[in-house]
Amino acid sequence: MNQRRRIILTFGLLLLLSSGCVAHLLLQNSQRRKRRRYAVRPMNRKRNENCHFFSLTKDMLNLEHNYEQFFKFTRCSPSQFNELLQLVGHKLQKDTRRNPYILSPSHRLILTLHYLAEGCTMQEIARNFRIGKTTSYVIIKETYKILWDVLQPRVLKHPSIDDWKNIAHEFYHRWNMPNCLELLMVNTSTLWLQNTLELNSSTIRSLSASY
Repeated sequence: MNQRRRIILTFGLLLLLSSGCVAHLLLQNSQRRKRRRYAVRPMNRKRNENCHFFSLTKDMLNLEHNYEQFFKFTRCSPSQFNELLQLVGHKLQKDTRRNPYILSPSHRLILTLHYLAEGCTMQEIARNFRIGKTTSYVIIKETYKILWDVLQPRVLKHPSIDDWKNIAHEFYHRWNMPNCLELLMVNTSTLWLQNTLELNSSTIRSLSASY
């Protein structure tokens, strides 16, 4: 009995010690993560002098003979960029009173377009535009969402019933395949339903008619 009690007490003591060590390591790790050596890295404080936006892209925008280089850099012309900036610039604007190092809307837009155009790594974007790697992630993610929210209703709106009919008509006129759009949709869904739910023929006909 005494031996069993000693084993239980020893096991409990070891369990307490191990849990205490784990808690201490987790606390140290959380404190280590909170520490930042710089609010803004010293090399990034000279962003207005040395980054791509100020040293490269502004010249491309202002000089007509650099049109081709700007297009390679962003996959859009200077006029297209300015038009896009007018659409999304107010949504990209941040409050600079608290942080003077906040990037301007044009800076954020060019950074994102360059990432889309050339597929750079986040480390390259951070280095070339003199910002932190995490900041690069945040800016690109925010700009993605704003571009989608603004442009989707304009250039990628959901087709109406008339739009679908026109698409089917054009498909028939070009490829001589009547109701091609409708058949593709119905066949895909009907085959799946037949295999899984074993619908009868009348239900399948009513489903096809609804499309």
